[in-house]
Amino acid sequence: MRRSVIGSVIVVAAALLLGPHTSAQSLSFSLLERYLEPLRVEAGIPGLSVSVLQNGQVVWERGFGR
Repeated sequence: MRRSVIGSVIVVAAALLLGPHTSAQSLSFSLLERYLEPLRVEAGIPGLSVSVLQNGQVVWERGFGR
């Protein structure tokens, strides 16, 4: 159940982040970053890697945990 919720959150967040490049996008990445770490801890996931791609290019990536 938690994994499906986490997957859904990541998909929705990535869809929101793939909009036009603006300063709002930087804010969105910051909010995603602050949300994913507590979610990872709550779900008991030891390590999590996230990459967001736009037009085949990595526009944001971050590792959480181990």
